[in-house]
Amino acid sequence: MRRVFDKDELVTQYKVWNSREAEERFLCKGAIGAITYVAGSVSAYKFVIGILKIALCQGLNLQTNTPATLLSKEKEGWSVETPRGNIRATKLVLATNGYTAYMYPKLQGVIVPLRGQMTAQIPGSGLPSGGLNTTYSFIHDNGYEYMVSRPRDSEHPGDIMMGGGLVKCEEDGLLEYGTTDDTTIVPVVSAYLRNSTKMYFGENWGEDNENDRIRLEWTGMLQATHKSYDPRAK
Repeated sequence: MRRVFDKDELVTQYKVWNSREAEERFLCKGAIGAITYVAGSVSAYKFVIGILKIALCQGLNLQTNTPATLLSKEKEGWSVETPRGNIRATKLVLATNGYTAYMYPKLQGVIVPLRGQMTAQIPGSGLPSGGLNTTYSFIHDNGYEYMVSRPRDSEHPGDIMMGGGLVKCEEDGLLEYGTTDDTTIVPVVSAYLRNSTKMYFGENWGEDNENDRIRLEWTGMLQATHKSYDPRAK
């Protein structure tokens, strides 16, 4: 990347750590190595609410309790059917994630719902009291987990948000594609995510909190997109 991009580009600002360095720097026992690069995390809720407030101040017409029930492509744009009447627009943004193909069937098979699972974990006694100062992705042979720490000004500062474990599901997670039920959790993934923090941090994890390790766990809908899809194609 450094041979292709200008040295000031963020994509060139990465560092490779060997096994010993990765264990010491990131507290991960048995790490083969690590790569760090410019990254970050954001509260999706606060981000969306912030944008919404700005848009409302600039004249956005927000229609609540008005579900879109059908989309139609017209010569000069789009028609959106709702229980309160139709809306026509030259441009349309679909913020419907894994449910997009339901609203616009032409994307069936292009955008597919995918159930993901997440845990909020109380950090062990061996981890820094103020929380970890970087986001993590744990990459292994046939999958990965992702992890961030709650910021210091949050309700539970330092809590570890650990998600992933898809390949622990039946058929290596294949059956989770197309699943839209986010009211239940997958027990085998729950067990895996619960043990993953101790597995990755080893003795650096320390002792579990007296109130148990898991504060909360849930599932949510993601979307998988066919990598060869060209949105410009007719």
